[in-house]
Amino acid sequence: MHKNRQVIEQGGHQGGDHVEIVRKINADTVAVLNEPAIKSKLEGLGLLVEGSNPGGLMAQMKIETDRWGTIIKDGAIKASD
Repeated sequence: MHKNRQVIEQGGHQGGDHVEIVRKINADTVAVLNEPAIKSKLEGLGLLVEGSNPGGLMAQMKIETDRWGTIIKDGAIKASD
């Protein structure tokens, strides 16, 4: 596991214990995402609006990275200039 991923999942920061800062940012972000006008606008763009926690975000990112990584590797897809 990458050291930064572990830090985020634990809700802290490498430079010290910033658990409360991470929790506050997460709570504020979830609150904004749940505002009806914001949620409606994002859903209108085809996005699934779902607030969670830093650990949940990391888990979802791992799922997507694994899924798309396999597709890219199996398809021999390369970045273009």
